[in-house]
Amino acid sequence: MWWNPIDLVEVMSAFIDRLEQLSLGDAVLGDEFDTIVAAVLDDDPSAGAVAISEALERGAGLAEIGQAVAHAAALRIGRFHTSNEFADWDAVHNTWTSCQALARALGRAPSLELARGLYHAAMRVHLDRFLNVPAARLPDERSVSTQDLAFGADGLLELLDREQQVTPVAAMVDAALAAGDSDRLIAILGRAVPREDAEFHAYQTLEAGVRQYNALRQRHPLAARRTLVSISRYVAAHSPTPRALQQTYQIAVRLLRGDDLTVAADG
Repeated sequence: MWWNPIDLVEVMSAFIDRLEQLSLGDAVLGDEFDTIVAAVLDDDPSAGAVAISEALERGAGLAEIGQAVAHAAALRIGRFHTSNEFADWDAVHNTWTSCQALARALGRAPSLELARGLYHAAMRVHLDRFLNVPAARLPDERSVSTQDLAFGADGLLELLDREQQVTPVAAMVDAALAAGDSDRLIAILGRAVPREDAEFHAYQTLEAGVRQYNALRQRHPLAARRTLVSISRYVAAHSPTPRALQQTYQIAVRLLRGDDLTVAADG
């Protein structure tokens, strides 16, 4: 809840009121990027608000700060433990996609009014902290077996044909990214999602993940890598499905060609 046990509205208010005294900056975040991410993930909600305010006061670009907050949201997915209820994947998904949308908006039309969203986003990430207790460890935070690494990007679709492969998929994606295979990996993820009976959330998660990866890959390569690993965990958690939608597409194609639907498609 936003008011209990800590009144998050009160935490934000003092910082938001100070926004009017600031001028917009465009400075690039260096190591401060990781500082903001860690602060937003801190158990103390004021830590994230303080880090955001300090970055603004030093003239950091709004889009840069937005990307840091969005990365904190992505890590909630990356560290989402599968012992949580399955429906709670949607909770971290909603936070992640809204934060990434905010970062994109700040890049297109930066304003102090829109900067208010940084504090709201940070508080939303804070509210998801219980879904990281216990926290799943990202592949780069633990030892990964040789078998996990051997799959490479080409084996991803095969692995996604089996249920409960969240951890192996994350390890495979991390290994592919570490090997510099990101373009092929993204293309394969782009095949993996449409073949499922995917809802809008899956498409949102994938698009937001690829956009964030491309935005971070030059200046913050580890954050970019962790972003794709995180969204791959979401994709794996929702795979495989009955894939019934494919039959609908096939029927539509056959109707377009004028085929006789009473004849088997492989007949």
